[in-house]
Amino acid sequence: MWWSWEILMGLAGTVGAVNLAAHASLTSMVSLYWSWIGCTSMTSTVRVGNHLGAGDPARAMCAAKVPIIFLAVILSSLWVVCMSLRSRLAYIYTADEEVATLSASVLPIYLYSQSCAASSFGFKGMMDGCGKQLAFAKRSMASWYLVGIPLAALFVLKWDWALRGQWIGMAIGNTVSVASVAVYCNGLDMQKVSDEAVAKAKKKAKGTG
Repeated sequence: MWWSWEILMGLAGTVGAVNLAAHASLTSMVSLYWSWIGCTSMTSTVRVGNHLGAGDPARAMCAAKVPIIFLAVILSSLWVVCMSLRSRLAYIYTADEEVATLSASVLPIYLYSQSCAASSFGFKGMMDGCGKQLAFAKRSMASWYLVGIPLAALFVLKWDWALRGQWIGMAIGNTVSVASVAVYCNGLDMQKVSDEAVAKAKKKAKGTG
């Protein structure tokens, strides 16, 4: 994920200083809430893993759903705050009216894209707790590097949609990401995953005993 941000920063820089400044402004506006997302995802991982290891898939599923609902509340609050202050937020980071105007116009697309990315991290907590880290990584990497970034580059470099095109491309990629991990999680047999976790725990206990 880290390199995708570096690529997007470079892509924004290809279409001028105003677009690059607006990109940096947008990133700064909502970067703070990612600490909530990361903590929520990690909490879900720990609780889901503990319940599965204890042979309680029902409570593991409950532990997976609560953080997703919590993230939905956080993201809804973010939307309300950012859209209410849409025309003023950018001035926290810049005094340039052109940059602030561009930031305000792209903000809804950016918020949607980041909401999808954040939601996928809600599912990530469940998948990590189930030991399905590779499944999440494959889906996320494919969504970002095979869908989102190529579309962003196409819209920016070929169709001249500038910063708006960049985040439309990433919004599509992040939509694919959250949809793919949601479908995967919906298809998980939690009882089977729990049985596997218990078996691994017993095997490890015997090995250390």
